[in-house]
Amino acid sequence: MSESFSTLSVVRPNNTRVFEAAEYIAKELYRMRISVMQYKEKFGQVRVYVQFGWYDGTDLVRPSYSSMPYVGLFNWLLTSDVTRFLVERLSKVAEPMQRKWYRRTYKKALAKFPDLRYAILAGADWPELLGGL
Repeated sequence: MSESFSTLSVVRPNNTRVFEAAEYIAKELYRMRISVMQYKEKFGQVRVYVQFGWYDGTDLVRPSYSSMPYVGLFNWLLTSDVTRFLVERLSKVAEPMQRKWYRRTYKKALAKFPDLRYAILAGADWPELLGGL
C-alpha cells in the first residue's frame, strides 16, 4: 500500500508539521478506499482533497488512480458494464460509511495534532461533515 500511496499528487511542504497532519489524514482515508486526489499544506492549512464513492472496479483496486489504464482481460473486467453496474450499487452503500470514516479520521487527527486544530479544520474539503468537532 505505501508504494502505491507514495505516487499520489503531493505538494511538498513549507510547514512540515502541517504536512505531517495532511499525510496522516490522507493515508487513513486511503486505507478505507476513499479516493484521495491530493494532500498538501497550503497557506498554513491542511488540505486533503477527496472523492466519495466509486465509479467502476478500478476505484476499488486503486483509489485515486482510475485514470490509469489496465491491460487486457483485467481492464475489461474492471471497466465492464456489469462491473460498473455492481460497483455503482455498492458505492451507494459504501458512501455513507466513507463519510463517517472521513469524520472519524479528522477527529483522530485532531487528537494526534491538537496544536493544529485550526489548520486541520480550516482547510477541510468537506467542512459540513466536521460540524461539532
